[in-house]
Amino acid sequence: MLIKEKRYYEAVSQLETALTAHPSDALARLNLANAFAEQGLNDKARHWLESVLTDDPDNAAAIFELGRIALAGGDLATAASRFQQSIM
Repeated sequence: MLIKEKRYYEAVSQLETALTAHPSDALARLNLANAFAEQGLNDKARHWLESVLTDDPDNAAAIFELGRIALAGGDLATAASRFQQSIM
């Protein structure tokens, strides 16, 4: 809800607290990555997305978000590859 309301700092704080209690929560890690990406903090977002993929290499949402980060950074080849991978 906080991310939809563009209250990213609050979202990050709550998600980091949640991950302290439940570090393996993939959805919390995805949401934290999205909150960072929405703030342009792509390195932090990438870190959390890659942590999801470490546990679940086929997680389509994490792969897709990595594609969005690549696209935002102008890496069209990686973005296209990630988008394709996310739908397979």
